[in-house]
Amino acid sequence: MVDSLRFEINSSSNESKKLRIKNASDTIEEIIRKKASFCRFGDGEFMLMLGSSIPFQIYDENLAIRLKDIFKSSVNNIFIGAPHFYFYDGPPLRNTQKYFLRTWVAKNRSLICNMANKDYQYYDTASTQLYALYDDYNFPTYFSKVKQLWAGRDLIVICGQSIFNGIENNIFDSADSINYVYAPSKNAFASYDTLLSEILSFDKKSLIIIILGPTATVLAFDLANRGYQALDFGHIAKDYDFYKKGISHNSVTISEFYKAD
Repeated sequence: MVDSLRFEINSSSNESKKLRIKNASDTIEEIIRKKASFCRFGDGEFMLMLGSSIPFQIYDENLAIRLKDIFKSSVNNIFIGAPHFYFYDGPPLRNTQKYFLRTWVAKNRSLICNMANKDYQYYDTASTQLYALYDDYNFPTYFSKVKQLWAGRDLIVICGQSIFNGIENNIFDSADSINYVYAPSKNAFASYDTLLSEILSFDKKSLIIIILGPTATVLAFDLANRGYQALDFGHIAKDYDFYKKGISHNSVTISEFYKAD
């Protein structure tokens, strides 16, 4: 907790221990401007990289190796995401996120830094789940900006079969067309080669959105290297739906939000 509190205080003495991470607003703006691809790393990816299984994915050595390589990579127009709130002050966090920051993040922050490319400019992983993260934020402006990413475009959404069960407000409604490709909701990496082969049959003019846990991180990277714009945008569909429904987040709803579909 003491370690985490040091990072909640804006002090130049902490700068050498921080990754360089753009905030959520700048992340979305730059993806729009540069038509970049995006590969996100959060606690799930870090846990796999450190040798543990998570609800979405059992530990897989090959997946862990790929994640470690991507987290340290620096490829033109492929943005790598790390959580801005792990290192920097910002809008007020929800209570459950404060607890997470002061426990799991405090324990693992130095390990994350050791796995990172210290010279790289990272982007905010949490830019896809701000309603779950922050207690107060300009959410209407944020979601309006996010929708610009796919406005008027043909969209391929790669996700688990049940991800949209219960979702009443589709954030992708600004797209010209949407084609869904379904994959296993859990342990999707076991089907990686088959999934990649299927997606490579789509036109490269389509925007690829991937909601598939840690597998999405690797898939977005590989697709971007093959000429697609691919966004690992896990949680965005749920986050928008929870916002539109006006759900007041607490420990129960946050648990529901992050559970494996």
